[in-house]
Amino acid sequence: MKRTYFYLLLLIFNAQFSMFSELRAQNAVAIYQVDGQVATFAFEEKPVVTYRGSELVLTTTQTCVQYPIYKLKKMEFTVDWDDPDAIEKVKETDTQFSFRGGQLTVGRGKSGSYVYLYNLKGIKVAQYTLDENGCASIPMQALPQDIYIVKTTGFTFKFRKP
Repeated sequence: MKRTYFYLLLLIFNAQFSMFSELRAQNAVAIYQVDGQVATFAFEEKPVVTYRGSELVLTTTQTCVQYPIYKLKKMEFTVDWDDPDAIEKVKETDTQFSFRGGQLTVGRGKSGSYVYLYNLKGIKVAQYTLDENGCASIPMQALPQDIYIVKTTGFTFKFRKP
């Protein structure tokens, strides 16, 4: 009987530890540019980081972000800024980008500045203005499957909409 309780407790502990590690998943990447600016890219899942040609590539099952290496000083995995325990980490970043729920969300930008969305042919497909909190939500559901270029005051990167 004691052995059964032991295995049951071990199973419960393992399940709780697994849930805790999922909550603390490092599903965000902080990009430090050579000019001193910092951006955080947050995803619904932990991205895979690779290099392709002259670009850093962050890939998940939902999207792919490409960032030019020549602008990159360093990169690190971090916790998502929605994590209340990660407030100190958030203060280090200038701009935040999140790919969740079919939206690209921009945060901590300069209020009133623009976020431009271009296709690979260089045609502007959308323009958004950051609100008084420096935020904008860009719905991606209506966008056709393609590669897009996002341009803000301090950052330019590409992402693939599957």
